[in-house]
Amino acid sequence: MGEVDATVPSTIGIIGAGSAGLITAQVLRRDGFNIQVVTRDSSAEGIWARSRVYPGLSLNNSVQGEFQFSSLPMEYTSSGTGNRVSGDEMCNYMETFAEKYLAGKIQFNIEVLDIRRNASAKWAPVQARSDDAAGPRGSVVVVGCGRSAQDIASCLANKGREVKLVFETADPFIATPVQLPDFIRKSRLLGVLSPHSELNTRLEVRLQSRPGVLCSNAGVNRRFLHKTWIGGKIVHFIWNQSARIALSTASVPSNSPLRRAYPLFWGIRGSEEGVCRPNGFHALVNRGKIGLVAPHRAAGFTPDGKSLVLENGETLAADVAVFATGYASSWSKVMSGKCWY
Repeated sequence: MGEVDATVPSTIGIIGAGSAGLITAQVLRRDGFNIQVVTRDSSAEGIWARSRVYPGLSLNNSVQGEFQFSSLPMEYTSSGTGNRVSGDEMCNYMETFAEKYLAGKIQFNIEVLDIRRNASAKWAPVQARSDDAAGPRGSVVVVGCGRSAQDIASCLANKGREVKLVFETADPFIATPVQLPDFIRKSRLLGVLSPHSELNTRLEVRLQSRPGVLCSNAGVNRRFLHKTWIGGKIVHFIWNQSARIALSTASVPSNSPLRRAYPLFWGIRGSEEGVCRPNGFHALVNRGKIGLVAPHRAAGFTPDGKSLVLENGETLAADVAVFATGYASSWSKVMSGKCWY
């Protein structure tokens, strides 16, 4: 055996107890390292922490078995979620994984504010105790209509909050009246029909020999579905029909602003509703539990900070405004210049 590399630390700190943090800690511990996980939450699981799981939450994918660690198979029940993995199932699974492989190795309720090297060149995280913030009270305006915005609005509406959704264009979705069979849900059908730089399945690629044409290969790749007229017609027909079926399944009215959505084919943030649920987003909109203010854009706040100003000058009063319009990393302040040599 070779000598142990002295530059490799024997103790490793991991910030965050979500999926990435848990599997990293498990692998390192299995390889003989002394690890310590720090999380600002009161339990493991990251985004699936028990404090974040609300009634009706489920994965945005109906293919069971895709969201599990190889060392711990997941047991499914998926009752009332359209055969999708529920938020409670994910939470229970993550807690079981943490208890089985990382018992005593996770410190809870500690938020890391900064990371830097001390005088002895060792990492020294700056910590602060964190408390769970109270949920929003009173009326709420949610800006955006992507999956996050819909989930936030649904959660608050199911808790009895007055919720309004401000958006310009909605994200597309797929829904069916009945659960599709496993062989379809677990197939690459949607992947085959989606635009991609690599098209390598038999359906996507057709080999044709062209005698008399000089080429480096005996055959010429013909990307049938995405490079021929008839293939393109087939692809767009299927996507357009899928969108129509989804809107019909979710009972979206013909004059609803939710029909003002990006095309499924070109959309990069489409979601799979599966079988629509009575406490889901579209059902709540149809029952008037979630109000739609669209197509509009949020332009700012009134001087007193009590109302949202729309691009046309109209105002929308609310006790709380939630902007679900994009993602920004929370690590920018933690991984500051002091983190490096």
